[in-house]
Amino acid sequence: MAQTYHRERRSTEPAPNPNAWMITFADLCTLLLTFFVLLFSMSSLNDRAFRNTFQNFSKATGILAMKVDERVALRPYRLMREMVKSLADLEKLDIASLEKVRRAERIKDDDAQRMISGNAIWYEELENEAGFSFILGQQLLFESGQAVLNPKAHPILEKLAQFMKSGFYAIYIDGHTDDVPIRSERFGSNEELSLARAEAVMEYLVVRCGANPKLFALGGYGSSHPLVPNVAGSQKAVNRRVELIFHWNPA
Repeated sequence: MAQTYHRERRSTEPAPNPNAWMITFADLCTLLLTFFVLLFSMSSLNDRAFRNTFQNFSKATGILAMKVDERVALRPYRLMREMVKSLADLEKLDIASLEKVRRAERIKDDDAQRMISGNAIWYEELENEAGFSFILGQQLLFESGQAVLNPKAHPILEKLAQFMKSGFYAIYIDGHTDDVPIRSERFGSNEELSLARAEAVMEYLVVRCGANPKLFALGGYGSSHPLVPNVAGSQKAVNRRVELIFHWNPA
């Protein structure tokens, strides 16, 4: 009996390319790069350019007008400069950077002494553009050994409160003293006094100025965080203070 042989057909389909996955991977890398470029662009977007862009869109035919949110965040350095400018309008107020204060406390001339005493406010930018701080001298805010706000501090806090309503900053209010132990029936330690002073500042900002209480956190550190060594009277005056620390928190 004759045998029948069947020849196997060879497949005409090409073998799969083992490097095909690289095409998908390259597309994914491109998308990720685009995403991070957009994130960086948005983080450094100037608020005035942002407003102008959407104003131009609103003028185009067929584009609905967009209401620009007045809460566009000011970056830390720019907001700090705006606040310094606003405080400079107040009379009889000495405003200086903290770096100048640290230099001035070693000098004995009249200009230097005015910078570190009396109606003094100092400011400092935090590292990595994380925010900034305003430092209010004790003589501006409170009588010695007391935690009741001096009326002359009210206009200053009202000016500062105007910049707190955007909600883009978490604000730490920290009280500090010098190293002289307190002798008071009301306050058992410098830590208690410094915390009570921080509470008094926050209460005025919230109750009288309408600031959001959720923005604030309080601290009372006594003499444990001096700006300068507690040696002479002028240096002790620098260390008696309340700090308002603005941390950048756009979320």
